[in-house]
Amino acid sequence: MTTRPHIVILGAGYGGLCAAYRLQKKLQPGQAMITLVDRNGYHVNKISLHEVALGNALSQDISYDLVPVVRQPHARVLKAEVLSIDRKNQLVHTSEEDLAYDYLVIALGFVPETFGIQGMAENAFQIENLAQSEAIARHIEDCFRRYAFADAADRDPLDLAILVGGSGFTGTELLGEIGDRVPLLCKKYGIDQSLVSIRCVSADHQFLPMFSPKEAQEVMDYLVSCGISFYMDAMIHEATPKSFRFKDENGDHEFKANTLIWTGGVSGSPLMKETFGDAVKRGRLIVNSDLTAPGYDNIYVLGDCAAFISKGKDRPEPTTAQIATQMGYHAADNIVRTILRRPRHAFVYHYRGTVCSLGARHGLADLKGRTVKGFLAMRLKLFIESVTDYKVSGLYNAIKHTRLFKLFNF
Repeated sequence: MTTRPHIVILGAGYGGLCAAYRLQKKLQPGQAMITLVDRNGYHVNKISLHEVALGNALSQDISYDLVPVVRQPHARVLKAEVLSIDRKNQLVHTSEEDLAYDYLVIALGFVPETFGIQGMAENAFQIENLAQSEAIARHIEDCFRRYAFADAADRDPLDLAILVGGSGFTGTELLGEIGDRVPLLCKKYGIDQSLVSIRCVSADHQFLPMFSPKEAQEVMDYLVSCGISFYMDAMIHEATPKSFRFKDENGDHEFKANTLIWTGGVSGSPLMKETFGDAVKRGRLIVNSDLTAPGYDNIYVLGDCAAFISKGKDRPEPTTAQIATQMGYHAADNIVRTILRRPRHAFVYHYRGTVCSLGARHGLADLKGRTVKGFLAMRLKLFIESVTDYKVSGLYNAIKHTRLFKLFNF
C-alpha cells in the first residue's frame, strides 16, 4: 500500500455517492486520495425515473452534477466508462485512464433484465436512465398528438394503447404516473379518454407482495379506477414491434399497442460477471458480512451489484436505494477503519419501511407495520427522497435540489 492510499469508487448511484461523500468527511487530504468514476458525471435519483418517463417530472428535477458534491482537495470525479477490473494487479481500466487502487468500491448499478424473452430488448422501452425515460415521454406524447391530428380515416387506435410488462415496484409506480398523465394528454389533444387502452401483463401471481394483501388490493383497485387493466399469472414469451405475446391459464394471447414498456426485472452490471465469473448470479455477487468481495478484503461491492444476506435469513435482501445508501456509508466507514488500522465491522441492514408512489396525488407506505395512504404517502416519499439527497450529497445540495421545494408545493 502506498503512503497515501487511493480509493477508487465505480458508479455514482446511491451506494457509490454515499461512500464518496462519507469518505470526504471522514478522511483528511493527507490520509487518502478518492476518485469517483461515473460515465455521466451526474447523480440520478433512479427511484424517480418513472416520473420522467411520463413527463410528470423533468430530468433536472431528479439529477445533479457530481462536482459540487465531490469537492474536497483529496477527491475528484472522473467522467469515464469502466471497461474492466484487474483484481490481480489492482487496476481499473476506463475509457479515459487506468486507475491503480488500494481500495475499490464497486457500485455500478443495474441494467434491465429481459430473461431471454424474444424481442423484448429490441422492441420495448426500458427504464434504465434519463435518456430512456425522456424517450418514453416523447414517444407517448407523439402517439397522442399523431392520433389527434390525423384524419379520422387514418387514425391508428394503437397510438392510444399502452402495454406495460411487469407489475413489480417500478411497474406499479409507472402505472401510477400513466394514470396521472393520460387524462392530461386527452384534455390537451381533445381525445375521448374512453378510447385509451392501458394494460399490464405480469408473470407474478401476487401483486406487490411487500405489502399486505389488503393494501396491495387497494393499490390495484386505485389503478383500475384510472383505467388500467391487469393480467396476472401471464407469461410473456415474445415482444414484437407492436405487441406482447403471452400465455396464461386460458391459453395464448396477443395484445397490441404502439407503446410497449418493460419493467419486469433488473440485474447488476454485466461487468460483475466479467470480473468475478461464475460466482455472480444476475449481476450480483454474494458479499461477506462486511460487504467485501470473497477473497478480496480491499474490494467492496454495493447496491444492485451486491447480494447481501442478513444474519438469520437464507435469501439476499432486495436491492433498493434504502439498502444501497446504508451500504455506502458502511463501506466508507470500514475503509476508514482499515486505514486507521482498526477492525472492520459487519454490516447490519436496518429496514425503515416501503413507500410506493402512484402519481402525484396518491401512494401507499408501510412503515414497519404502520400504514400511510393517499396524498400523505406521496408527500412522504418526496420527503424521503430529500433525506436521501442529504445522505448522498449533503445539506446544501438537498436544500438546493428542487425535489425538496416540491414537497411544500400543495
